[in-house]
Amino acid sequence: MLCQTILLPLTILVTLVIPIIQQILTTVCNWVSSVISTVISVVSQVCNSLPWPLSTICGWVTQLITVVQTVWNWVCNTVITTIISIITYILNMIIYVVRVVCIIITIIISLPGLLLCLIGLRLPKRISLCIKVITDDKGQSQVTPAAIQASIDLMTMVYKQCNITVNVSSIERIAAPQLLTSTDDSFWGLFSWWHSWFSSHACGCCGQVTAFFIDKIQGSSDGLTYWGDNWCRIDSTANTDPTIMAHEVGHLCNLWHVSDNTDLMFPSSGPPTNPRNHLTASQCCIMGASTFVTAGLPGR
Repeated sequence: MLCQTILLPLTILVTLVIPIIQQILTTVCNWVSSVISTVISVVSQVCNSLPWPLSTICGWVTQLITVVQTVWNWVCNTVITTIISIITYILNMIIYVVRVVCIIITIIISLPGLLLCLIGLRLPKRISLCIKVITDDKGQSQVTPAAIQASIDLMTMVYKQCNITVNVSSIERIAAPQLLTSTDDSFWGLFSWWHSWFSSHACGCCGQVTAFFIDKIQGSSDGLTYWGDNWCRIDSTANTDPTIMAHEVGHLCNLWHVSDNTDLMFPSSGPPTNPRNHLTASQCCIMGASTFVTAGLPGR
């Protein structure tokens, strides 16, 4: 509860307040720039009707106003945008650190429940999932709707083995062509601007995970999670492998890679005749202790 109390205002600030402020500033900037353009047009017409040397002096005034407009546009489009981006980045890094601390605290607090689970007492639990598909400007994505549904079905089936119900709260498409193929699987991506973008556009606050589908992750990965985040990325490999989303969400829920190639947490998908589609009892208990997995039946 303490973690949620700390995270909620920070998340609201990043996902709601800052975008509203940015939209207001953009509107004001565009309005002022439009007014300046109108003034330049009027002054230019006046200048054309004046005799020399007044027309020349008037022309200098017009040039000065044009310079003012250029400076204004630069401040709006570069300076203010950069400042907002830096503030958003810093807040997202603070949220990330707080979330990591919360996860560690949750693990410690959940140790008694984890022990009870390991001896066989496994209560019904659920996980809330939000899906966002990144598209180009025309709303197109290389990831098919059928692949997304197959990923949901596979995750539902595997998590059911742990008595965990998967609730998909929404499926949304977001036009962000600059992110379709530009993100990578390096550790340093954690400190990138695109990491801040995904963090800002993830759903919910503390008890919900977001799966972003993009066209391609640069590197050798077809899905990637930074432990401590509340979101993961999956690329168009999901069209042929429905296990990636469930695997990456498993990482969010504190599961690590295993050597069993039929286990969901095996590093790569197996052949169709031997897919990674199960979890062990101990893995189920670890997932149940995650901050993203809550007690209760579906819809409660």
